[in-house]
Amino acid sequence: MHSNARLQFNQDQQAWECIGNLSEKPLVVAAAKARLDADVLNAVKRLVVELIRIVRSHSLCEVLLQAFPKVSENPFTSHRKMMSTLHRVRHASLRTVCAR
Repeated sequence: MHSNARLQFNQDQQAWECIGNLSEKPLVVAAAKARLDADVLNAVKRLVVELIRIVRSHSLCEVLLQAFPKVSENPFTSHRKMMSTLHRVRHASLRTVCAR
């Protein structure tokens, strides 16, 4: 991950500590806990930066649709009792499904 924050083991306290940029520390810690690789972390960071840029000039709905474009939709049916949409995550091979 391209970050100024990093995890470091403190020998005196026998504990891990996060050093660096305050806004990047939570990402570094969460990534370490989830054991995510660098490619996924870089994709997440690019998405966060892009969302911050977009959110300054658009509504939340527009921001989410720009960041996560809809690929397909399964309409509500009485059998499934739900509707779901598939969204593309930019800068990554990940996909997300939203169901309501």
